[in-house]
Amino acid sequence: HGLEGVSLRAINAAAGLSDVGEFREQPCGFERLSARCGYMRVPQDHGATDDIKIQFPVVILSNPNVEARAPVVVVGGGGPGNSLGLDEASVHYYQTLFAHTFLARGHAVILMDQRGVGQAIPSTGCVEIVEELERSFAEVSNDHLEWGGTKRAMRRCQQRLSSVGVDLIRYDTLASAADLEA
Repeated sequence: HGLEGVSLRAINAAAGLSDVGEFREQPCGFERLSARCGYMRVPQDHGATDDIKIQFPVVILSNPNVEARAPVVVVGGGGPGNSLGLDEASVHYYQTLFAHTFLARGHAVILMDQRGVGQAIPSTGCVEIVEELERSFAEVSNDHLEWGGTKRAMRRCQQRLSSVGVDLIRYDTLASAADLEA
């Protein structure tokens, strides 16, 4: 059965994590893997009562042939800023990595990206910075790189994200940890 509308508490209460929001299951779109996929919806600001919701992707791997035990949560990326990689090839890697350890012992493995990265909505990716760096590196002369354009690109990115309601102060490691504790 699906996990539509079920809180994460129902998935991982035994792991000591509290209800962090609502899990909305969606098809994984994987051709060779069996997994549960979806998004967790959480407040952008855990301290606010009437805040916009954000979502981040979750993939749940399990072994139906053994008795279920407390799940293991693998939070992806780092910084935050980098995605764990929840595409089929990456998930296959994690499934293989954990096949003889956690999965063999009945632990579900919950893979998740941090807020703002990978397939999270909204994305805090800054194409403005990438484009400016590509342009700057192409124009490097005498091993000198001008960073003024990159600073302007950072401001443009910040303005673009702010204009659509993204509060960048809410996209750090503490906020990602709060997604697990809320």
